[in-house]
Amino acid sequence: MDWVMTILTIVLLLILRARSRPKWLWAVCAGLAFIAGAGLIETWVSDAVVGSADGIGGLVGASSSVTMGAAMLILVVIAGFDVAGDHKLDTRGIVALLLLPILFRVGDGPLAEAGDRFATTIHDAGTGLLSNLIGA
Repeated sequence: MDWVMTILTIVLLLILRARSRPKWLWAVCAGLAFIAGAGLIETWVSDAVVGSADGIGGLVGASSSVTMGAAMLILVVIAGFDVAGDHKLDTRGIVALLLLPILFRVGDGPLAEAGDRFATTIHDAGTGLLSNLIGA
């Protein structure tokens, strides 16, 4: 069900990006990208990122939580600068918002815990709504 939610959300995101772009559409696309990323937190993609977090932290010389905290900050800055320039969510911003819920799962501390609870709530609501729609 997680993959179905993620794929349907990404398809809807791509359809909306192909249409004309009013000023407010970037917020809808940002929300859809985050929802698609929240769908990925219960799949093997999240497990792969969690497994490689220690390796990345070892290369940098810091713990995995510090490395993932810095990566979360970088992704938020990338998404913010992407939208701030032209009020459009381009590919960089979409990828950043897709990866952000996964990094919430890996990170440590109050921000990561709050982000993980938020992403998990969105994931549970999305899968519940989708299962009600298809009757599963």
